[in-house]
Amino acid sequence: MKTYRYPGVRPFEATDSALFFGRDRDIADLYEMLRAERLVVLFGKSGYGKSSLLNAGVLPRLRTVMSAVEVRLGEYIAGQNLPPVETVRRKAPLLQALSPESAFLADLPPTLWTHFKQLEGAGKGSYLLVFDQFEEFFSYPPEQQRAFRDQLADLLNGELPEALREYARALDREQRRLLTAPMDVRVLFSIRSDRMHELDRLKDRLPAILHKRYELKALSREQAREAIVQPALLGATLSDSA
Repeated sequence: MKTYRYPGVRPFEATDSALFFGRDRDIADLYEMLRAERLVVLFGKSGYGKSSLLNAGVLPRLRTVMSAVEVRLGEYIAGQNLPPVETVRRKAPLLQALSPESAFLADLPPTLWTHFKQLEGAGKGSYLLVFDQFEEFFSYPPEQQRAFRDQLADLLNGELPEALREYARALDREQRRLLTAPMDVRVLFSIRSDRMHELDRLKDRLPAILHKRYELKALSREQAREAIVQPALLGATLSDSA
């Protein structure tokens, strides 16, 4: 199969990692930020390569230490799109049965918090939810935006949601321990610079949403040279497009 050194107008994908040059510092810095923080916003002008940075740079490296769940919501079209909460649940399906000790989690109400608690009960580990082109979220109906905001806030809060505390009192000690154990779920929003102001809509439940931001700037002259020259040096095994 022919492999192209330069993907053209489409973003780089994970399979293009060996061809992705010029962003080493951005990859390292964003990787370290995501390892340290629960909520990060990546922003930059349209066309600066945010999707490529994630697909071919940051996510392949992060997948060695956690599961990355990539979520692209798409622009809302009435009658065609799932609510954002349901889209996230389907992007991270429960593919194996709960352990006997955590089988009680199947009785919890269907929220993002309980979904990821069930994934934990099935033996899964840390998760990073990656929302690329998150500006599309703000085209969804207000009630769907509120449901997503509230459930994501519960997921990132690190504590048992208020709605489950009465339920927890009826459990035995080991079940309560499993239910209240902190989960390691992190979130990355990638959004265009000119739409950053819309994140203010989420601040009432996610007050730290703009505390940890990473700006992707235009390639410098040296970075651009590396991005062009280095793939060409791989020409012994790759073929250019016409």
